[in-house]
Amino acid sequence: MKIFYLLMSLLILGSISTKAEDEKKTNGNGKIKPYEKVITNDFTTQSGMFTVHKSEDKLYFEIPDSIFMREFLMASRIAKVSNPSKGKGYAGELRRSPTVFQFSHDDKNVYLLVPNVKDELGDKSKNIKNAFDRNYLTPVLQTFPIKTIGKDSALVIDVTDFFAKELPIITPFASKGKPGKLDKEASFLAKVQIFENNIELQSYFNWSTNSTPYLTMVNRSLVLLPKKPMIPRLSDRRINYFNSGKTYYEDNGSTSRKESYIHRYRLEPKKEDIQDYLAGKLVEPQKPIVVYIDNGLPQRWFKYVKQGIEDWQLAFEAIGFKNAIMAKPFPNDPDFNPDNLMNTTFRYVPNTTINAQGTRWTDPRSGEIIKGDIIWYGDVIQKLHDWRLVQCGQVEEEARQKMFSDELMGRLIRYAAAHEMGHTLGFEHNMRASYAYPVDSLRSVTFTKKYGTTPSIMDYARYNYIAQPEDKGVELTPPPLGVFDIFAIQYGYKWLPNIKKPADEYETLNNWFLEKADDPMYRFTPQFAMGISGDPAAQAEALGDDAVKAGAYGMKNLKFIMHHLIEWCTEPNQEYDYLRQIYKEVTKQHSRYLEHCMSYIGGAYQYFGVEREGVPLFTPVPKAKQQEAIAWVVNELANSQWLANKDIEDRLGSLRNDYYKQIAESFDRMMSGFFFQRIETYRPEYSSEEYLSDMSELIWGLNNDGKLTNTEMILQQAYVHNLISMTYSSKHHLTQPGSDNLFGDNFDGSDALTSGNAAKINYVDHFIVMASLTELNKAEKFVKSKMKGTNKAHYALLYKAIMVNK
Repeated sequence: MKIFYLLMSLLILGSISTKAEDEKKTNGNGKIKPYEKVITNDFTTQSGMFTVHKSEDKLYFEIPDSIFMREFLMASRIAKVSNPSKGKGYAGELRRSPTVFQFSHDDKNVYLLVPNVKDELGDKSKNIKNAFDRNYLTPVLQTFPIKTIGKDSALVIDVTDFFAKELPIITPFASKGKPGKLDKEASFLAKVQIFENNIELQSYFNWSTNSTPYLTMVNRSLVLLPKKPMIPRLSDRRINYFNSGKTYYEDNGSTSRKESYIHRYRLEPKKEDIQDYLAGKLVEPQKPIVVYIDNGLPQRWFKYVKQGIEDWQLAFEAIGFKNAIMAKPFPNDPDFNPDNLMNTTFRYVPNTTINAQGTRWTDPRSGEIIKGDIIWYGDVIQKLHDWRLVQCGQVEEEARQKMFSDELMGRLIRYAAAHEMGHTLGFEHNMRASYAYPVDSLRSVTFTKKYGTTPSIMDYARYNYIAQPEDKGVELTPPPLGVFDIFAIQYGYKWLPNIKKPADEYETLNNWFLEKADDPMYRFTPQFAMGISGDPAAQAEALGDDAVKAGAYGMKNLKFIMHHLIEWCTEPNQEYDYLRQIYKEVTKQHSRYLEHCMSYIGGAYQYFGVEREGVPLFTPVPKAKQQEAIAWVVNELANSQWLANKDIEDRLGSLRNDYYKQIAESFDRMMSGFFFQRIETYRPEYSSEEYLSDMSELIWGLNNDGKLTNTEMILQQAYVHNLISMTYSSKHHLTQPGSDNLFGDNFDGSDALTSGNAAKINYVDHFIVMASLTELNKAEKFVKSKMKGTNKAHYALLYKAIMVNK
């Protein structure tokens, strides 16, 4: 950090004359006052990281020389709120990532600097340093006139206004997310806590709005970062760690070098235990991970949350650490502050949000996790219940109950808490994990008792929807920890001796991967951002290695559940809110099974490896598997009338409009540019022409010799509508030079890719143009031939639609 001293010297020399007038205004005659004239008996003084003086209306920092140019983290956290409704914030929320800052000074002022921690000079001995210094100055966020000088030349500054302002760096609310206009008269500093390496300031802020005012208590944290950062560990695309990066500039033949570091707690053996640790004995870490559980959590759930958090101890013991992770209740201590940036917590938020999340805040220099949080919203319990019913009601009697026993709900909470603790430890989701298990193995009591439903609890594997009603005794939940989770802890947290820099570890870390390369239980694929996965082996809410077979089991179970829904979800003399709620969950689950199989269309299996393995990054899904998936989805759509159950309609009213809409939307999705783009990416494995030809055969083969159902007619109408949209837009595209819109208003190019516009990729355009024209001509001949049969009115309508747009 010597660079910062140089830069500040330049900054100070250039700024003294321009600040002279301001200094006179601030300090009267421009002279620094005697200590006793500033720090009077009106102040209460606390000492720790540095000294803080607080009076009724003033807050002063007394900063010793040893603190200047050290790195700090500054964070602003919501501690209390008057209304935890969505968007306004909740107690415990840290909405903005902490910021690194430093203090510097000259003879008149103390400066709050915001250093660049993302770019660094990798080789300070080279000439590139000159250019680096010119391009990476350290800016000043705030200037504080020196009020007086204390013992050992400590500098005293007034920070009252700074902590009262709405500066982005110290407010949890973004400009667009503020709850109203700050009422300064009703806002005040309430409490200051001083510790050895951090200071916590708690202030109340009142916001005026057009309706109800909003009050929040905000906790500001200033944390002194270690003088010597933890040695980072390199991230690797083969493992599921969150990470952050730095760019190093060097004069070694290349212009820059990027490194990415995983997020992890600092877990190291005590110096006196290093030899025992290296000999394979269990030792306690220097600083264990302690998670404080909210005293607002209902007591009945406390032990299950504690178990879920501490389930990770199994993995830490596998790498030599005992008592590495512990869950404790909030201490019965008035000075305990759950919002202290040094405390990792489990926070309970009693609002209507149906979710839970694990977060972490890191030292950006190294990836060291400074603080983690698990946020547990009260209504997530309802989601755990509903998932269990619609995924396991066919095999588990208690899953059919409106209210689960504490023992069953506790098991579900334990799993969810362990999953969120994984995020807090630094892990991303691993949607690839559950694909390691053969579908039929998930019906085996022996297999599931040993392995659960997935090798990683960081998967979205939920519950065993594959189990059939006769599969008694089969496990329905993921294991407390999977083998992949234990390996992931090894990668991030196993301590290695004699490491001076991240690159020193690479050979060891890489060998760990190569040892597991042939075992599918140790695979990882990053989560797809939104929508249907491009890799059918890595999907949210999916189980097993074959989505078609798994979907068939799942649909069979959903039909069983639907058949019993009135029996399980109604009570005498009660309305039907609960029945409606569970019915909606059944329809959502139905859509999930379809989407899992749609992932095969134009999909490719990803494999992250290294050169010596010789495995391609992407392997297209075989044509036969794509065709099997397409046929299964169309068949399920055509035979899903059971979703519009007559007995349920008698209680909830007509379901048919919603059902028909769901069917049409699912089919339209299959005909979107998104899938055509995927298919053409891996041509010649499968092509747009083949896809539309297969789709035509399926659609026109629906009940070819009998009376069509409404569902079948809707699918045929949707198919013709999509062909017309594609063909009409294609003609328009061919006759209007420069047009970017291949698919028209109903089939726009923005649907074609998660990023980019397929309409601008000419080779895709031409394949789709020709395929859609061919299939529309075939459709014209087919519907014309059917206009005298049983479904003549339906086909006459389709024929007219084709001819009008021809």
